[in-house]
Amino acid sequence: MHIIGFSAVLALSVYLILDLEYPRLGLVRVNSFDQALVDLRRSMEEEAHALPLSSPDNP
Repeated sequence: MHIIGFSAVLALSVYLILDLEYPRLGLVRVNSFDQALVDLRRSMEEEAHALPLSSPDNP
């Protein structure tokens, strides 16, 4: 009985570690976090294009 319990806990632990290591493939999904990162990058790019470039003469 102990061998079956240990095997089950070990298999569950390995599965959970792999699921967290590759979050887009397993049961744990991070789609909303991915979308937040895409939105953040888009806002940073828009802000970078809106700012004037500074020259050495005009800091």
